[in-house]
Parts: sequence; structure tokens; C-alpha cells
Amino acid sequence: MKVDIVLKVIFKGVLLFPCGIYAWTVPERVVELSREAQMVTRRAEPTVIVEEDSIFQDTAIKKIGELKKNPESDKVFFEKTQATVTLEEHVALEHHRALQFFDKKEFLKAEALLIEILDQMPRYHHSRIELAHFYLKEERIELAENLLLEGLKLDEEHPDFLRLMAMVSDRKGDPDKALVFLTKVKESRKQDKNYIALLGHIYQQTGRYSLARQQYFRLLEIEPKNPLWLLGVSIALDAEGQRDAALDGYQRLTAEGNVDPEILDYVRNRIDILQG
Repeated sequence: MKVDIVLKVIFKGVLLFPCGIYAWTVPERVVELSREAQMVTRRAEPTVIVEEDSIFQDTAIKKIGELKKNPESDKVFFEKTQATVTLEEHVALEHHRALQFFDKKEFLKAEALLIEILDQMPRYHHSRIELAHFYLKEERIELAENLLLEGLKLDEEHPDFLRLMAMVSDRKGDPDKALVFLTKVKESRKQDKNYIALLGHIYQQTGRYSLARQQYFRLLEIEPKNPLWLLGVSIALDAEGQRDAALDGYQRLTAEGNVDPEILDYVRNRIDILQG
């Protein structure tokens, strides 16, 4: 007898169907997918299909199938299985749901879900990072700090925990401590533009203007049109007393069409002072 099953299809944590629901009729164990479904799945590496959308229920969520590709053709098949979703798979799905709550601005639901994920699996660092970002955005600095300190107990060299702790220290008015955290980040992550931007900012805050300027020049090489990096260079030059070079940078910023109005006010004020 045919059984109509309503499924959610997840590829590497990304929900591909906007409505979140896709219906299949699965009379056999292995079923070839429609051409439309094949087009959606062809470029993705399928992982797991679950039959429920719930927040850590007492009963385990069950896998009821997986999408599989025929290695000898482009055809994609749905294979029915009977297996319990692992805790890590469950947590990954719930993390994705938390991100969806953020997208919908349902912040309380997102926060509660991320906290519950970390209660279930403290080493699921993706959720810890996402929650710390949220707390920083909301200026809930103490909560962010406690969350990240717990994370560093589990992984004292985690680059995102160290970077975010540097942001916490900066928000608390301690840029020297922020710099200590940043120096602990492994070399492979020091090429990340978010790291470089934060390092440039911290150098500015600690009066190391030459070093700050070097960081912002690095960023300009990556993104020549980004006004924030040109602003960073100009401020560093200004602080170093290189008036002509700073003035040139500020004037270039006024010619940009995508500069924040508050930044533009600051830039014009510095131009007036340097020209006076």
C-alpha cells in the first residue's frame, strides 16, 4: 500500500525548499526522484531527511530515508531507511532552525534554542559562536563573556572564541587585554579579514597607529573599494601627524557614494581642521 510521507529535505544544514515541505509517495524502498527534484538535488551533497520539526522532544527523531546518487548516472534516488538521528545530526538541524528564527527576527526563540543546543552538546561550537555574536550585538557583554569563557575551557585555542573575547575586552574598555587574545589566534586564521579589521581597530585603540595603518592597508589590498578600510588608514595617518596623506584619504572618502552619514560628518570635520 502506498504511503504519503511529508518530509523536510536538508542538504548540509541548508533548507532548499522555501516552504519547508516536500511531499513524496514512497511505495518501494528505493524510488527514483522526479526530474524537478533531481535538478534541486544534483549540486548538493544530501545528508539526512527527518520526519518532524520539533525542539528536542523526549522521543528520538527518526531518519526515514536518505537521498542517494547513482554513481553511473545523474539520477537521484530516495532510499527508505529505519535509523535514529544521532545527537550531532539533531543538533545540526536545530542550529539551522535557530538561524531561521534569527532571519525572521524571532530572537527569543533563537536564543532559547541555541541555549538548549549547548545544554545538550556543549562542544557544538557553531551555536556558541552564533549566540555570542547575538549577545554582543545586543550589548549583553557579560553574557557573551561567560559564554565564551566556557567555550575556551573546552577549546582554549579556538580562533573564533579568542576573536570574540577580544571584542568583549574592547567593549569593556580594555584594548590591551583584547590584543592578548588576538595574539593567541593561530597563524592560519590571521589572514581572515575579520581578524585583520579587529586587529587594526585594537592597534588604533592602543595608540599603535603605524601597526594599525599596516592592517588597514592589508584590507585595502583585499577590498580596494571598502570605505571603512580607507577610513582606518586615514585616521592612523592623521594620528601620526601625516596631515597631507590623511587629508588625501579623507577627501577620497567624501567622493565615495556609499559612506555612512555619521562617518561622513566626522571626515568633513577633519578635512576642515586639516585645511585650516
